[in-house]
Amino acid sequence: MRTLWVGGSNSYVHDLPLQTVQAVSDAGARTLTADLAGRAQGDLHAFLRAGFSSYQYGVPKGQSLLDRILDGRYDRVVLDVNPVLAAGKEGAEYLAAVATLCKAARNSGGEPVFFEAGHASSEAGRKQILVAARNLGVTRYAPCARALQLARKEKPGLALANPDDPAEPSLSGLFLNVCCLSAALLGKEPERMPRTLRVWRPVKDERRGEIEGRLQGSPPESPYLRALPLWLQVNSEAAESETLDEPTATFLQRIARDALQETRSAHAP
Repeated sequence: MRTLWVGGSNSYVHDLPLQTVQAVSDAGARTLTADLAGRAQGDLHAFLRAGFSSYQYGVPKGQSLLDRILDGRYDRVVLDVNPVLAAGKEGAEYLAAVATLCKAARNSGGEPVFFEAGHASSEAGRKQILVAARNLGVTRYAPCARALQLARKEKPGLALANPDDPAEPSLSGLFLNVCCLSAALLGKEPERMPRTLRVWRPVKDERRGEIEGRLQGSPPESPYLRALPLWLQVNSEAAESETLDEPTATFLQRIARDALQETRSAHAP
C-alpha cells in the first residue's frame, strides 16, 4: 500500500509517516510505503491558492499538489486536518480545500485519510471536521487530537508533549499518534504496536554541520528520507531510539481505541 502524507510539521516531526508505515509493517498487518508533500508551517488551503509554489518537499518544481496526488496514484492520501484552522477566520476556505483534496485522492484511485492533528485543538473546529468527514464520505479518520484529550484527562501527569518543544509530541504522544493513524490506514487496529520509536532531539550547530557533511557525501538509504530536504534529513539522522514502558503503551493503545470508537459513533448516520 502506497501512502502520501500532505501537511507541515504535524506530519514530518519524528518522521511520523515513515514510523507509522514501519510500525504497521513490523506488526505484520501489511507492507506500506510513505511519501511526504508540503512545507513547514504550511496549511492545506494555502497549498491550493493560485500561484502557490513554495513547497519544501514532495512536489516537484512546476507541479501543483493536485498534480502530485493525481499523478502519484496513491492508495491512501493522509491529510493533516487542523481543528484550529477549521474554526478560524479562514475556516470556509480551509474546509473547501480539504474537500478538493479528498476529490483528488479519489480521482487518482485512492482514499483520503483524515489525520486530526494538533496539541492545541479546538472543539468547535473538531466538530466541523467530523461533519466534513461525514459529508465527504471519509471513513478513514485518525482522531489524534481527541486521543490526546482523553489521555490527558485520565492521566494528567503523563508527558505527551516534547519538553524541548511543547508543540511537538513526546515519545508517548508519538506512540498515540501512530496507533490512531495505523488503525485509520488499515481500517482496523494492529494487535500490537512496536514499543520502540525514534524521537527527534535538538541538534547543536556543531553536530548539525557534521551530520550535513556526512549526508551530502552519503545520502540516506530510505527513499522517504532521501526525498526530504537536508535540514529534515539531519533531524532524522540525529533522532534517538526510545522504548515505551509496557503499562504506558497498553494504556495509550486503549485510549486510541476509545477515541477511534467514539469517532466512529459520531460518524455513524
